This record gives sequence, structure tokens and C-alpha cells, in this order.
Amino acid sequence: DPKVLAAAVAYTRVRALGFVGALLTVVLQSSSLVRRNVKLPLIAVAFASVLNAFGDWLLVIQLGMGVVGAAIATVIAQYATAGILWRSQQNYINERCDRSILKEKRQQLVRNCLSFCQRCISPALALVGKLSVVLTVSATASACGTVSLAAHQVLSSVFQMFRPMGDSLGQTMQTLLPGVIGNNNRNSIDSMEGIIVDDTGATGVTILSSNAMTVLKAMCKMAITLGLLDACMGTCLLGIFPGWFVKDAVVAQRIAGTSVLIGCVLLVHAVSMMLEGLLFAVGDAPMVARFYLLNAVLVQFLFGHVRRAGPTLPRVWGAFLAYQVVRASEFGLRLVWNQSMVTKKRQLWSKILDYVQTSHKQNAKELSSDGIVWSSSYDYQI
Repeated sequence: DPKVLAAAVAYTRVRALGFVGALLTVVLQSSSLVRRNVKLPLIAVAFASVLNAFGDWLLVIQLGMGVVGAAIATVIAQYATAGILWRSQQNYINERCDRSILKEKRQQLVRNCLSFCQRCISPALALVGKLSVVLTVSATASACGTVSLAAHQVLSSVFQMFRPMGDSLGQTMQTLLPGVIGNNNRNSIDSMEGIIVDDTGATGVTILSSNAMTVLKAMCKMAITLGLLDACMGTCLLGIFPGWFVKDAVVAQRIAGTSVLIGCVLLVHAVSMMLEGLLFAVGDAPMVARFYLLNAVLVQFLFGHVRRAGPTLPRVWGAFLAYQVVRASEFGLRLVWNQSMVTKKRQLWSKILDYVQTSHKQNAKELSSDGIVWSSSYDYQI
């Protein structure tokens, strides 16, 4: 439809101006979370939501600017969020940081920056995989017709509205677990903190102890609870009140018919994001990136089959649900694999040390029987 294409192009051109603000917001939000300042990002996002809603009312309803007005309101809200977080970051630097260090240790700072960029490769590849999936879903939905595409936009907006509740679980795992690991005793198998570090393990990542697994189970229950809450709100909102979003009865019917799939997607999304945050926190980011790149390829085949079979809105969101299930399964199986490999390694080392201790005692007895005094003490520890 030429009218839909023209509106989409106009909206995209304005939204492109907000990419810098959106990226800056993500970076500054991560910086605030690292400083354990969780309150400020929430305030900034809440302020941006109110500002965006006011901008939509003013520009779209009052001034009649249509999709361009909605895009302008969103861009303004993005830069407002970035401005709030930027101001907080500058205040923190002025109060806590010595700027003379920048001049004295330039080479060390350059090396640290290069090391930081190297660590960013895996998360960047993961984001590329996520973006590929989102673009594939949107491209397939656009082939369903104008009515289904309009319904898809509403479904996507509701998904984006409730998705942050699941994303917050992943961010919490990435923010808090490294601090717990850093304060831990590296030589204990089951420390009071519940986390140990095993740099010589077969997996080469931070391994959760039995106490940490208890915490993980609690986080899984929280993810399921939040996911069910998201699912119930999203399903009820779309299934019972589709007329709140559109006036067209046909589009509203398409929205209500796909509401259950949206609820299932939100439920699985919360669980998968919690597991993703855990894998990032324990240093398994390269494997997360591999999973996302693999899934990006598999999604192309999956949605290619959907397009050949005749794309419909339930098929599109059903395929997206399948992707969510596969992603959560991959992350869960990877966690189980890490634990099992370290358990096997410990069992092997335990057998080896038992054998060494037994041989030592036998040699001591033989030497004592020959009149040779053998006195030694060994402390074996895994």
C-alpha cells in the first residue's frame, strides 16, 4: 500500500534521529546500574514515558501531525532520558574521579579501553542476533496484508511495553552476581556467599555452588511469576480490550485472536532473559553470542517456511514463540552443562587425591618397617 509505505518511511526518518540518544541512554543506564544506582534509571524511564505520552497527545491529537508527530515525541523522550542520565554521570565524575589521572596514565587507559572493547564483542554479536530476529519477524508480518500488519504493530507495541519486566531480571543478574563473586572466597567449595570461581574448570567460567543453585531456583520462580504477570496483563489487555488500540473492528478481531500467543511469548521471554543474564554474569558471554548467531540463522529458515506456507499473524507469532522456547532451552541446557562438567572434574580430582594419599601412607608404612623414619604432612585441597 503506497500510503502505508509513505507513512512508514516518514516515521523511520524521524526515528533515525533518535538512535544516538537511544544508544547513549543504554550506555548511561548500564553505568548507573554498575554504580548500584537503580533508582535513577527508573525515574528517567518514567519521566520519558510521561513526556512521550504528552508529546503524542499534543502532536498527534491536537496538532494532527500523525505518525511524524508520534516519532518526534518518541525522539524527544529519548534525548530527555539521555540528558537526565548524562547529568548524573557528570556529577559522579566530578565528585569521585580525579581528572589528572587521565593525563598521567594515558597508555594504561588506552589498554583498558582496548580490553573493554574486546569484552564488548560477545554482547555486540548477541545484539546483532537479536536485531536480526526482530527484523525477520517484522518483514514476515508485513507480508500478511495491511490489516494483519496494523494488528502486528499493536501486538509489538504491547510486547515492548511489558517486556522490560523480564529484561530487568537479566540486568539484575548481570549487575549483582559479579559483586557477589568478587567478595567470595576463591578457595572454598561451598562458601557462605554461594558462589565460587573455578578458573581451572573444563568450562572456564564462574561456577555456581549448591548455595547459589538455591538462589538460582528462587530467581527462576521470580521469573516465572513475573512472566505469568506479564502474560496475564498482556493477554487480557489485547483479548478483552482491543478497541482501546484501534477503531477498526477487523483489526481488533485480529489482535484479540493473537492475544494468547503474546502472553506465552512474554512468559518464556522473562525466563530466557533471566538465564541470559546469569550466563553473562558467570563469564559465558561467548557462548551466548554463539547461541544468538545460530538462532538468527535458524530463524531465517523458520520464517522462510512460514512465508512459503502462507503468512498469517498467528503463524508469525507462533514462530516467534518457538524461537523464545528454543532460546530459553539453550540457556538452561548450557547452565546444566557447566555444572555437570565441573562436578565430573571434581570427582576425578577427588579420586586422584585419594589415590595419592593412599600411596603415600603405604610408602610411609614400608619405610617405617625398614627402620627409616618418615615424617611428612600434606594438605590436599581442591
